[in-house]
This record gives sequence, structure tokens and C-alpha cells, in this order.
Amino acid sequence: MIYTYSGSRLRSIFLGSENELLETKFHVKCPKCKGDVFFSFNEIQSIKGKLLDFTKASNLLKETQYGVEVKVGVPAYAISTKCKVCHMMIHIIIGAKEVQPQRFSVYIKTVIIESSSAD
Repeated sequence: MIYTYSGSRLRSIFLGSENELLETKFHVKCPKCKGDVFFSFNEIQSIKGKLLDFTKASNLLKETQYGVEVKVGVPAYAISTKCKVCHMMIHIIIGAKEVQPQRFSVYIKTVIIESSSAD
């Protein structure tokens, strides 16, 4: 697999309650076709394997004693989905942290396209 990423600036996309976070649909633009890709917080997963290696090698994420972070104190996660327009596998790298009891702050770090060497 070959990974390429689009943008690396941390952007705040949400600040609100846990219930709002779980009910909200977010979207990003596919770096390849610019189609809208929708996702929800329910789809997050830990970053592992080759994707983790790529994000660390590209200096997108830092590994600390507490785990992988998008910035100090903000754990990193991935949402992996396919673009409905161009059918490319994309990984949305986000950071999420509870800033007050049941109040969360969420950031998007980057969008990564996964392609085979033949693409």
C-alpha cells in the first residue's frame, strides 16, 4: 500500500457535549476527487500497523508515553472509509479529548489516501 496525505494543519471541528458528538455527521473533501466524505464519531478506531508507521514517519503524529497524539494531550484516532465518488480508501486522522466532564473537543489533522502501487 502507498499512502499520501493532504494537509497537516490541525483544525478544530467540534466543541460540545458527548450526546451532540455522537449524533453529529462530519464531512471532509476527498483529496483525490474533491467529493464529500461523511463520517461520524462512532466510526473511530485506534491507529495501527502501516498507517501508524506512515503517520509517525511523516511527522503527522507523535508517539508519547500515553499513546499516539495529534498534539500534546490529545489522543489520535482514525476513521477509515471509502469515498463514494472515486472509491479510494481514505483515512481521516482526528484527535479527540474530553475537556470538561461530558464536553469534548475534536480536531482533524489530515486525510490520507491509501492506494495500491498500481494506482
